[in-house]
Amino acid sequence: MSDVKSVAQSLVFPIVVLDLDIAAAEGVWAYHTIQENHSFRSNDCASKLIQSCFDPKFACAYKTEAIVVNVLARTAIDNLKDDLNKSNCITILNDASNHGNKKIYPFVVRFFQPYEGVQVKILDLQEQPGETSDIIVDYLQQVLTDNNLTKKVVAFCGDNTNVNFGGVARRGTNNVLAKLQSSLKKPLIGIGCGAHIIHNAIKSAADGLPLDYESIIVKIYSFFYIYTVRVEALKEFCAEAEIEHHQMLGYSKTRWLALMPALERVLKMYQPLKDYFLSIEKCPKLLKDFFEDPTSELWLYFLHAQSASFHHAVLKVEAFWKLKTDRRLMTPQRNIADGEKVNGKGLSLVGNPKLFILEFVGTLIVAVFQRWTNRMPGAGRPGPPVFGGRGSNASAFP
Repeated sequence: MSDVKSVAQSLVFPIVVLDLDIAAAEGVWAYHTIQENHSFRSNDCASKLIQSCFDPKFACAYKTEAIVVNVLARTAIDNLKDDLNKSNCITILNDASNHGNKKIYPFVVRFFQPYEGVQVKILDLQEQPGETSDIIVDYLQQVLTDNNLTKKVVAFCGDNTNVNFGGVARRGTNNVLAKLQSSLKKPLIGIGCGAHIIHNAIKSAADGLPLDYESIIVKIYSFFYIYTVRVEALKEFCAEAEIEHHQMLGYSKTRWLALMPALERVLKMYQPLKDYFLSIEKCPKLLKDFFEDPTSELWLYFLHAQSASFHHAVLKVEAFWKLKTDRRLMTPQRNIADGEKVNGKGLSLVGNPKLFILEFVGTLIVAVFQRWTNRMPGAGRPGPPVFGGRGSNASAFP
């Protein structure tokens, strides 16, 4: 009898071990799919490929989604709830994400673990019928109650919109922060988007410059966007100027980190771009006036040097482990007016020969240029500098 039992174990045990190995491999593959943000559809053909190359029992065509939803997700949520039970204070973060006609609300929590540090994780994800303050507060309250977190919430983080905070002064009552405080019956720390504030600062300051940089960048980008013939013609001008051609970058007012790279791309190809646009017959008037002005490149250099400081500040603010007190200390360092280099990456105006060439020919008074750029970050400053010949009145600025 013992011989029969030993023989049975020797036959069954390797099969069980093999099945466990395959199950582990399928779980790792499912985790890899989510980690790399791959589509579940890509596993339809991958499953057959793996079966032909390795084990025929390996399956991931339909099983991957089941593993992610029923195993990995549940395990992650259970581990997160255990961590939240051990935490005394948490910050909740919420923002709407549009997917077609659906409005998805992720419920994100931020908390501290002694041996892990600051953690930022998704606790819930639901579709809501709208984005009014009542809908958002009801959703937040529901998730907090279901997870026994109402007493642990100390702060609410969201976009700097009226629906979240009721304006800059935060005096209104018809917003998420006010209603959530009333629902929880305790005060909360309202944390807006620091990156948005920094972006608005450089954008508002740059609006005082004598050129519309946004329109120029967008116009140049759209001019070459889908036109192969124009791109090939520009490449010829780049070859003549011995400058490497780069694809033009677009710019959006809501993309915080798009300004500096877009400016830098135009500056690197400024001479070929200028030669190209001034050589074509139907050049857009905006670009024609821009490239014919000898001071345009200087303003772009100045704006790029200033935007670099704000660019690196936004990168620091976006680091998820930073606290609110840290963000207050990360305001962009004001550069000197002539365009001090930022972290060695700025395109400096210090010693730029174009300034002295323009002064020599009487097109621009350098002292006036530098005095006006000094005042760019402030509000209520005087208008643009005086352009003209040597007879220009430099006393226009006090």
